[in-house]
Amino acid sequence: MSDHHQFLSTRQAAQVLGVSVRTIQLWVEQGLLHAWKTPGGHRRIDQQSLLSLLQQKQQEIPLLNLVALSQEPDFAVHLRQLLSQWQMPVEVSAPENAVQALLMAGNSKAELMLLHQLPEDMHIGLLIQELQKHNCQLVLCSDPDQAKLYQLPFQAYPFEPKVLRSWLQQTLLQKVRQKIQ
Repeated sequence: MSDHHQFLSTRQAAQVLGVSVRTIQLWVEQGLLHAWKTPGGHRRIDQQSLLSLLQQKQQEIPLLNLVALSQEPDFAVHLRQLLSQWQMPVEVSAPENAVQALLMAGNSKAELMLLHQLPEDMHIGLLIQELQKHNCQLVLCSDPDQAKLYQLPFQAYPFEPKVLRSWLQQTLLQKVRQKIQ
């Protein structure tokens, strides 16, 4: 079974959403969450359904903070447009340079940095080290060979919307799973 169709117990879903088990049960009965019952009568909540509800309930509160670093101004604009279209609870910061990006990663507790066009005066190894200090994952959007060399995730730019959306959904689901552990 694919990752985005895994299930949570009612208690786990309640923990993620910060509500009572009874509230989750009521939301299932109202159709706000998709679930099925085990032979023993226990509900199992679809993680994708939970993510959709989080997106609806937390439009103003991002579930993920992302820094988009590029010398190309359309990079962050395009990313924001896609996220808005998909109604994903992701906040995007667009620093002007790598120093600002590192400050944002530290101050805003950004979990991801999408990097397009590494600044000439910055070494990628040092950038990775600094981001690791802040628990921020680097994702390259320019050079797949460099991504392989440093064992980093890669997203093509210009963005491939279906691929990017699927990857971001998986990233959000991982964050949800971390909340329940």
